[in-house]
Amino acid sequence: MKKKLYFYGWTIVSLIFFCMAYSVAVRFSFSIFQTSLIEEFGWGRGVLGSAYAIMLGTYAITCPFTGRLFDTKGPRFVLLWGPIFYGVGMLLSSLISELWHVFVFPTLLVGLGIAMSGFPIYSALIPKWFNKKRGIATGIALSGSGIGMLMLIPLIEYSISLVGWRWTYLLLGSSVLFLLFPIVYFFLYNKPEDIGQNIDGEELPEGSATELVLEDKKEKIGFLEIYNKLKNDRNFWVLAITVFLIGLNNNMIFSQLHLYLTDVKFSSSSSALIFGSVGFVRIAGSIVMGWCSDYIGRPNAQSLSALLTGIGILVLMCFVFVGNSIYLAILYILIFGIGLGGMTSCYSAMAADSFKGNTLGSTMGFLEVFFGLGGVLGPPFAGFVFDYTGSYLFPFMSIVVGMVVVIFFTLVVYRDPNKNASV
Repeated sequence: MKKKLYFYGWTIVSLIFFCMAYSVAVRFSFSIFQTSLIEEFGWGRGVLGSAYAIMLGTYAITCPFTGRLFDTKGPRFVLLWGPIFYGVGMLLSSLISELWHVFVFPTLLVGLGIAMSGFPIYSALIPKWFNKKRGIATGIALSGSGIGMLMLIPLIEYSISLVGWRWTYLLLGSSVLFLLFPIVYFFLYNKPEDIGQNIDGEELPEGSATELVLEDKKEKIGFLEIYNKLKNDRNFWVLAITVFLIGLNNNMIFSQLHLYLTDVKFSSSSSALIFGSVGFVRIAGSIVMGWCSDYIGRPNAQSLSALLTGIGILVLMCFVFVGNSIYLAILYILIFGIGLGGMTSCYSAMAADSFKGNTLGSTMGFLEVFFGLGGVLGPPFAGFVFDYTGSYLFPFMSIVVGMVVVIFFTLVVYRDPNKNASV
């Protein structure tokens, strides 16, 4: 088999990396902005957590439909709309003056945007370009979320301190519409065949392309048929439980992290730096665990990632007892960041392994309903518990228990298609 000098799939990986940086930064920026909203308007953490839940609820409801559009209309048809929705949402957020504005501009519109240009869509796009190196390609592409947290979150906090939260929303929205959107428009292609290449950049034997086309046609089934097929699949429910707990973890922690760290006497800038540093280490976790999953198996890599995530939460809880310890902060950043990145890349690769073909976008959409459900429950739960008890102990411990559940279902219940294929 011959290979072309350059495989455009790596450009797609770079594009996803960049887009993930923006979509994750826009989503988690609410954690930074809410500090200013609390100071200016006096709104409670539980109420703002509920607004965050609107974002994830919108995301959850929309994902199955955007996933189906991905399968039937192609990636470009869906992905180009994402930056438009959350870019406009950021611009309009600069006008917030009433509580209902918070439930629409930085939440509802952003939820629609990230459903069209976020994790499930990009996870479904990678298998169109990669098969043999799917784990490492997924790890690199999705680690862009770490760059978004490392660079954009501290930059957002600095911008707020410099020009205020309203101007920061304007700047962030403008960069999405006038930088991110044009990049997606000019560099995104649906599949390798669009530019005369094949998956993995290899020349397929004669007849293979025809066989693949026939297989694709066979898999173009209806929306309800896909759901009926998935609901009886063991791996689907293992992945659904896993992604629900990932959603609970990610959104509960990152919606409250800035507030929690300032509560234990970190400065606002130090808190944003810790927030961003988790993202930086998340890059390493995503790439390393994605690579490991190609060699030690997805379930083993996923279980190790969940273990590290749970330990990281336990370390985070220790701040209540020791205060703003820089050494503890470094330990938390390293352990939690690696675990977090690994869980995301391994989950995505496991889904692609289990549900190959032209219904992967729809499948990822259905699975992301559970991620969104975790996001709907986590932030308001943590916010209201804190409002009534003054502590995050119970919400954080629920995540630790959730990581134990992930390990059990991944190692005991999940059927590894790669292992079965090699037997």
